[in-house]
Amino acid sequence: MVSSSISVVIPCHNEELVLPGVLGHLRAWVSGTVIPVEVVLVENGSSDATLAVANAAREEGMGGARLEVLSLPVGDYGGAVRAGLRASTGSVVAVLDCDMVDTGFVEHCRTLLERDERLGAVLASKRVEGANDERSLYRRMGTLVFSTLVRLVTGSSLVDTHGNKVLRGEPARSLLDAVKEDGALFDTELLVRMERDGWSFAELPATVRETRPPRSSYLSRVPSALAGLVRLRGRIGR
Repeated sequence: MVSSSISVVIPCHNEELVLPGVLGHLRAWVSGTVIPVEVVLVENGSSDATLAVANAAREEGMGGARLEVLSLPVGDYGGAVRAGLRASTGSVVAVLDCDMVDTGFVEHCRTLLERDERLGAVLASKRVEGANDERSLYRRMGTLVFSTLVRLVTGSSLVDTHGNKVLRGEPARSLLDAVKEDGALFDTELLVRMERDGWSFAELPATVRETRPPRSSYLSRVPSALAGLVRLRGRIGR
């Protein structure tokens, strides 16, 4: 059984408009739970006032939760998740997209991790039965192609490695030095390595809708994703 404390890691890149609402939601959640919570905001390469908003929230406080603000000089989702995980202390670590913070999902995943000692992570999946992916056909096809390539290249059983996830803290943190990818492939390599170490996973159906334009196009990410998968295959095999 896990003696639960929760770290919530949120990478933030140009989120000055979204972040205030997210912080208000988290404060309300913290005030209603008896579980120890810490929040780690990782600003990375923002050109807007994201860092100022985060620092102001740290000064204001998060009720009963510790709020830590980190800042990275360049926009790098994987690097931000890595930094947030390294700074986290919770037995359970939720990695959440800033525009998709769902504390109900976090609570449910925490319960699942408490019940099953071999469960390494619970993932919000856009690809399992019951999922409702309301994004454009173009983006849905991109997810299908990427997840298929991950399975073919690594032999992983995971259907969707991107999106919100709740990890068992200690095994995830123990692998940070072994994970060499940053960018969009960081969480993929981390999850594959956890799977290779014998951890099981639960993938829960997610509802995903676009609330703003994508940060970058799929086409712009294809070359780096393919190169990363080749590197990953070379490091860990299949």
